[in-house]
Amino acid sequence: MKKYAFKMTAKKTYTLILQNLIVITGLFWSSIAQGQHSQLNQKHQFGIAIGAGIYSTVGKLPLEMEKKGQAGFSLEADYQYNLAPNWGISLGIGYEYAQIQYGKKALENREEYIDLDGESFTFQYHTQNYRETWSMQQINLPVMIEYSGAGKTAFYAKTGIKYSMQLKNEVEMHYSALQTSGYFPQWQLELTEPEFAGFGKFDRFSAAKEIKLHNRWAWIAEAGIKQELTSKQKLYIGLYLDLGLNDQSKAVDKSQSDLLIYNPEPGNALKPMSLAQTNRKYKSQIKTYALGIKIKYAF
Repeated sequence: MKKYAFKMTAKKTYTLILQNLIVITGLFWSSIAQGQHSQLNQKHQFGIAIGAGIYSTVGKLPLEMEKKGQAGFSLEADYQYNLAPNWGISLGIGYEYAQIQYGKKALENREEYIDLDGESFTFQYHTQNYRETWSMQQINLPVMIEYSGAGKTAFYAKTGIKYSMQLKNEVEMHYSALQTSGYFPQWQLELTEPEFAGFGKFDRFSAAKEIKLHNRWAWIAEAGIKQELTSKQKLYIGLYLDLGLNDQSKAVDKSQSDLLIYNPEPGNALKPMSLAQTNRKYKSQIKTYALGIKIKYAF
């Protein structure tokens, strides 16, 4: 009986040891798998970001035009590969809508023209306020390098370049209290009407047109705070700078002599032109920049 009891005890012991080995082995391989999965997650990161800022242009404008910052926004998705614990490189794609604006008070000019009957005259105009607003829609392709500190709440900074493909570029020209006239020196006569011929007083006169611009290159930088929500989720809040590197208006025909052109066609006598279309001595350029805030959710 003692021998039989000893055999039963030994069998139970071997069974218990085997069960423990199986459990330990399972935990070991599970730990390795989870570690590999964790390392994989640490290497790869996806993000969705929204940004909003103030847009304007770089450089001096002709005719002493004054710039006025305008609001814009962007939506972006990106993929980041972490090269090291504190360094990563990212590729993104996004949509951006931006506006820039400039204008001048008390704008006036005079030019020589030929009317519909072949008579030469001086067309002159004066406006209390001129305003030109560009609206730009584009697809952005940014490439950036990021440094971020350790810890649940840490500083981050990133920089890189961005290529923007233009979807639609539209410009609106607005004149307030516009007054036009035509002076015929051969008769010493100044016409201040009719309006269909382009002469008269216009409380508000405006026009809009699409003008194709070059695609845009920019240097971009961003810095702020990164907050770890969970081991896999992070929230970025930072400030960004977007500085255009090329003149997007190089493709625009700059053959027009003035902002308001007289056209000898009844009912369509006044043709507003963008500043980018004029052949002024100091030609305008469209080289934009933006300052703003960006929020990104990463996972």
